[in-house]
Amino acid sequence: LPAPVPAAGLDLFEGLRHHETSRYSYWVVVYGSDDAVQTTRTFMGFGEIVESHRSGNNMFLKYSSPLQATKACAQNPVFLTSSTMVGVSALTEEIASRLGLQFGQ
Repeated sequence: LPAPVPAAGLDLFEGLRHHETSRYSYWVVVYGSDDAVQTTRTFMGFGEIVESHRSGNNMFLKYSSPLQATKACAQNPVFLTSSTMVGVSALTEEIASRLGLQFGQ
C-alpha cells in the first residue's frame, strides 16, 4: 500500500525543520546559579558545550547540536549539588530580545 499523503498544505516536519534552523536552537539558558564552574561541569554531561556567556545569575550555553540543547532542557530542574537546584530552558528569540543578547547563531 502507498504511504498516506498529508492534507494539502500540512507539513509534518515543519516544526522540526524550524527548530533545527532556528537562530537559537543550539542554546539554553540556565537560571538561578551563582557557580559558573559547577553549572558548566554539570551541563557538559548533556552534550558538548561550544560557547558560554554569563549575565547575572543566568548562564547561556551553546551546544554542538540542537539535540543536545533539547536534552539539557529535558532535565529541568537540574541539581548541581545535592542541595542546589537550577532551572533550564531553551533560549528563544523572545528571551534573547528581553535580555538584550546579541549572540546566538
